[in-house]
Amino acid sequence: MGFFSSKADHPLADTKEMRRVLLEIASHEPAAALEEAKAWIDSLTHAADLKLDLLLDRVLRLDEAVLPHANRLARDYLNAQRPSRSQEYNMWRINYSYWEQLVAVYENCCARYVAGDKAVKKSIDGELAMLYGRLLCAYATTMKWSQFRYGPFDRKIWHGAGRVFLAAKAAKAERKPISFYANAEKSTIEQEYLKSLALHSSSVNNLLPLQMEIAERIIAHLLPHFLFTDVSRPDSVYWVDVDKPLPPTRLMQPPEITATLRFLSPGQALEKLTEIRTRIDKINLVPQEINLGGSYAPSVVLPVIDHLALNWMHKPPMRVHSRHPVKSRLAAINSFEGIYARMIGTRAKDADEAWIAEDVSIGGMGVQVPLGANDWIRIGALAGLQPEGGENWLIGVVRRFIRGNDGFGSVGIQTIGKLPRAVIADSRGLKTEVILLDVNQFSESSIFVDILLAETTYEHDVPLKLVLDARNYCLMAQSLVERGIDYSVGRYRIESCS
Repeated sequence: MGFFSSKADHPLADTKEMRRVLLEIASHEPAAALEEAKAWIDSLTHAADLKLDLLLDRVLRLDEAVLPHANRLARDYLNAQRPSRSQEYNMWRINYSYWEQLVAVYENCCARYVAGDKAVKKSIDGELAMLYGRLLCAYATTMKWSQFRYGPFDRKIWHGAGRVFLAAKAAKAERKPISFYANAEKSTIEQEYLKSLALHSSSVNNLLPLQMEIAERIIAHLLPHFLFTDVSRPDSVYWVDVDKPLPPTRLMQPPEITATLRFLSPGQALEKLTEIRTRIDKINLVPQEINLGGSYAPSVVLPVIDHLALNWMHKPPMRVHSRHPVKSRLAAINSFEGIYARMIGTRAKDADEAWIAEDVSIGGMGVQVPLGANDWIRIGALAGLQPEGGENWLIGVVRRFIRGNDGFGSVGIQTIGKLPRAVIADSRGLKTEVILLDVNQFSESSIFVDILLAETTYEHDVPLKLVLDARNYCLMAQSLVERGIDYSVGRYRIESCS
């Protein structure tokens, strides 16, 4: 499939064949359904002799039929437990390429509408708002899937989305309530555009993919409370030039005035978000009226709410520590197992990756990372870092990640260990590999120490016994500080050792 000529007798021009294809897609597993639909959509994109009204009808019906499969595959991707790199990438590729192809065919429909004569335009006038809305949904979903892998980002999508909004506004259709998909709540073109702006204004490059999805759904729930205006208000937080290939930008200073300038304010959304958080704290449940696309514990949702609240405040989030520009090489190792092995000398130096530090602060650093082989990088990943010419290692966690178009990624690292040491501890008689995050914590005055362990090793109230510099220590587990992809950070109390 997907390899048809552009003749007017395209197979899907036949109603019976169209019906057969839709039934076939419905019967497939999600991944196969998206791949088959993509092939058909590609063929329609190049069916130049197919009348516009028939083309649009076929695309709308294919899009509608595939959506349940796309949603299912997205859930599988977001909730997958430890997929391999190749599995994760394949799931991502199937989803992203489908939405990318859908964008292409809807853009083709729009281009043919603009270039068409009165008869062509009249043939789809009744579906024009649906076309614009579906295209905006496809743009938004393509951007979201790009964000799931932290870029790179095609700025042309922002330009396309903005121009669709302007076209809908010119047609006086931007605020027309429509159910863009069967059984979906009514929305408007303006609201769909605003939802994308609000999501991508919220520093989602600091979130995990599942957290991004939850953030988008929370924004959708609060969307009626946002304000989208053509003049700046005292509570405006972001701006966007709708007719330029630029993402929304925080309003730090007045932008250049143009006719297509728009301003975004959370309005009452921030207050409503605070109320939701208070309610979750009170009942220890996420309110059912908030559709998150699944059932999630408060511990999963609350960090997302806090993140959104921080980014919607009129005053931008401030760095805890000032950063200073540098240019220095770093050796990098990933995973608890890899870092431990490297620190004790059982892993060779030639396994190190070469990174470049671009700025440093007391709390972390920004680095440039060559991509490709480093596909393990994601929010929450553990990294061991050794400055060039130094002997000591630093332990950090990836908190921000943006893929560039040049084969490099920009990574923000929070330092959690500045003077680490790898040792063997005793846990209920079992030898346990641990990394002391700061050996200076083992001073006479210290009460608590932080320990890095393999993911499932931390157990509350289970002590660790170890020898450090010829001294015996008994450490009683107090709390789990953080649990990442393959590690845990536990806080322990130093107690007397008999």
